[in-house]
Amino acid sequence: MKIFTVNSNLSSPLAATQTEEIDEKRIEAEEQHSVVKTLLLHLVPGVLIYAIFLATAPLFESWGYPGIMGLILGSTVVLLPTLAELYRLGKKRNGKLSLKGIVLYRQRMPWWEYIVWTVLACVYAYAVLHTIVPLFQERVMGFFTWWPGYQARLNLGSYPKAHVTIVLALYIVMNALYPIIEELYFRGFLMPRIARFGAWTPLISMVLFSLYHLWQPWNNPLNLITLWPLTFLPWKKRNIYLAILIHCALNISGMLIK
Repeated sequence: MKIFTVNSNLSSPLAATQTEEIDEKRIEAEEQHSVVKTLLLHLVPGVLIYAIFLATAPLFESWGYPGIMGLILGSTVVLLPTLAELYRLGKKRNGKLSLKGIVLYRQRMPWWEYIVWTVLACVYAYAVLHTIVPLFQERVMGFFTWWPGYQARLNLGSYPKAHVTIVLALYIVMNALYPIIEELYFRGFLMPRIARFGAWTPLISMVLFSLYHLWQPWNNPLNLITLWPLTFLPWKKRNIYLAILIHCALNISGMLIK
């Protein structure tokens, strides 16, 4: 005699994954952002970071620190509250501190795919960086020498060694940790909410993400050529963790190569 039964379909990992994917696609369909909202949510954070950078770089330089310290400050002031806002939205939706339903693209993937796609993305980026990009990057940078903050963004010389060391240490931390916030926001929160554009979605996301970096517009052509795997692969795989891994790997490997 059967005392009780268990619905194996509901308890299986496959069923759970399918349910999560259905929920994500429902949220994605219901919460599409308007064009104006999309532009504002992508670009305003960059405007704020750039404004703080321009306002504080001269101050840091007067204290004997490279002006890039202003960029570190601006990124901290803008990105940490951005993460807090995502969690606030998550708590409002879920009743607890959670990003479920806020940051999407959480489809599961075999562990080896993370390694394969991350390595391929990095190999592609650096292959392009050392073959195609040198053909035009110097000329592009020369065009932007008038851009406010150009010298402060690039100049690390003529400062006390101890101060440069502090800034470089903070810059390494920023390049290792802040990409996580950027991916949660730009790829996990914003990109699913422009999914109505279909196959154009990752391209739109990549362009707007590149334009968000107002403090280094000379990198826009470079970004559009080298970073498309950073947007396309997470979109295709519906996996935000892959985006985080690729972004962190590119930033950290880039600093090591330099």
